[in-house]
Amino acid sequence: MPKKEEACDDDEKLGLLDGLEFGDSGGRFSLSEYIQIGIEASILISLIFFSGLTMWQILSCVANVGLGLSPDALPPLQCSIFWFDPIPAPMVLIAIFALSGMIGASVFSLKWLYHSISKDMWNRDRFLWRISVPLVGAVLGVFVSFIFARTFGTAFSSTYVGLDTLLPACGFCFLVGIFADGVIASLENLARRIFGTLQDFH
Repeated sequence: MPKKEEACDDDEKLGLLDGLEFGDSGGRFSLSEYIQIGIEASILISLIFFSGLTMWQILSCVANVGLGLSPDALPPLQCSIFWFDPIPAPMVLIAIFALSGMIGASVFSLKWLYHSISKDMWNRDRFLWRISVPLVGAVLGVFVSFIFARTFGTAFSSTYVGLDTLLPACGFCFLVGIFADGVIASLENLARRIFGTLQDFH
């Protein structure tokens, strides 16, 4: 059985320790910092919860009656999602793409929040970044789906959408949200290759 010191060394090499000594239960932060941490965590958890609840309503509705994308498609969407009724089919798709991307980005931001706290890297000035990431993920979930839908196999029929195609699209948008920062960087590099930079026109 390994000694306590040897186990600690192994854990430190694997990045499993947070730098605190055994028996050190004191907090690192001031009361105002703990309040801000609680607010940030509450916002992110609320975004995940309410986005997930809205997605559940949309998916339940699609599972029951389907989603017709053309005026003549049957069956049409006949259900209420919160205070919206009836809901145009294209808006339902945009909403569920945005919600999927927001959940993914919120999960990433929440993971970074507790990771930065445990590693003593939390900084209150990063509040704007941690709260903006879910919104960025929502926007990317919509427009990246528009750009790459056919490439990644999430294209829909021109007349009708069911769960068999909608769920993979939601999963794709969720991943886009989780990797929102990387997606933006990749799109920026792609844009530079296609359109060049300002220096190229001088």
